[in-house]
Amino acid sequence: MNVKTKTTLMIALFFCSMLAGCAGDDEKPSLVQTGSSTVLPLAVVWAEDYQDADVSVSGGGSSHGLNSLLNGEADLADASRIMKNKDYGKFDDCDDTAVDESTGSTSTPCNGVLPVKWVVAFDVLATIVHPDNDWATSMNFTQLYSIFTDDNPAAYWDEVPGMESSAPHELIEIYAPDEASGTFDLRQMTM
Repeated sequence: MNVKTKTTLMIALFFCSMLAGCAGDDEKPSLVQTGSSTVLPLAVVWAEDYQDADVSVSGGGSSHGLNSLLNGEADLADASRIMKNKDYGKFDDCDDTAVDESTGSTSTPCNGVLPVKWVVAFDVLATIVHPDNDWATSMNFTQLYSIFTDDNPAAYWDEVPGMESSAPHELIEIYAPDEASGTFDLRQMTM
């Protein structure tokens, strides 16, 4: 088979357990797993518990993991989001790869890699306001949307709908994942 299929940890580890008997008693297959910092704690535990292969685990963000998978540097990619056409667009050999962006699935390999999605957990986002902030004690979806979206986000607290008269004209400081994180994409999709 000329298509090298890569998948997430559970399927790959199953496959490696079948190969372990072929590698001899002293040799274990080696796997490289990288990507989402959200999935990293789970990946570390899985790698420690798995005895049939040596699994090297690192973070770096969902985009890093998907790029590493598609360019052949990793066997497993952890992502906190589905794959997109832009993931494949970074590689010359993948220009014709079309992704169903609602599922992240494709039937066309990229650089000989055909990713398989395997859901192992779900991300949850929490919004936390500093204890000194006594004007944003209860926020609704519309207010959060006005702060976290790129279409025209509120930069100051008194620009948030419903807080115009109760909040001071203070800059809203956001501490959140950057664009390399799958959580950043999740934040954009849910708002």
